[in-house]
Amino acid sequence: MKNLRLIPDIHQHEPIVKAIFAYDRELIALVKSQKGALWSQSLQSWYFSKKDFQLNSFYQALKGKVYLDYSKLNTNAPKAPPKRITSKTAKNNIALPKAYNEQLILKRYSQNTIKTYSSCFLKFMGFFEKKSIDLLTKKDIRIFLLHLIQHEKVSAPTQNQHINAIKFYYEKVLKQPKMVF
Repeated sequence: MKNLRLIPDIHQHEPIVKAIFAYDRELIALVKSQKGALWSQSLQSWYFSKKDFQLNSFYQALKGKVYLDYSKLNTNAPKAPPKRITSKTAKNNIALPKAYNEQLILKRYSQNTIKTYSSCFLKFMGFFEKKSIDLLTKKDIRIFLLHLIQHEKVSAPTQNQHINAIKFYYEKVLKQPKMVF
C-alpha cells in the first residue's frame, strides 16, 4: 500500500498541511481531487491551507487506497520566520542605485533581465535595510542567500537570479573582483 504523510508547515507566511509522498500518478490524482489541494513549486509538494483542511474528509477519501500518517498534525505547526522586506515593499522604501540601472542598459540587457535583476537586487537591499550595501561582506551575502533557501524556499534558478543580480552590482557597477558563491 502507498504511504502519504501529512505534516504541518508554513508557506508564504501561512500555516499549511503538507502532503508528503513518493511520486505516483494515481496518488497525485487522488490528492489533486481533494477540496483545497494546491501545488507549490517552491515546496515541491501538494498542500492545503490549515484553516480549511478537513482531516476526516481527507481520511475518508483515501481510506483503503493509501496508508495515511497524520501523527505530526497533533503537534504545533512551525512558527513562521520573521517577515523580511520583499521586493514589492522594498520598492516603496528603497531606491535602486541609479548606476545599477544605467549599467544594465549600457550592457544592453533585455527588459526582462533588467526587471528581474532590479527586483532581486531590491529584495537584497531590503534585507540589509540598516546597512550600506557598498560595505557588505561576502559573509553578509551568504546570510542573505541562506535566508532565500531556508526560509523563502526559493528554487535553484531563482537563487541563481539573485546571485547574478548581486554579482552584477559588485562586479560591473562597483568594479570589484569577481565573486564566487
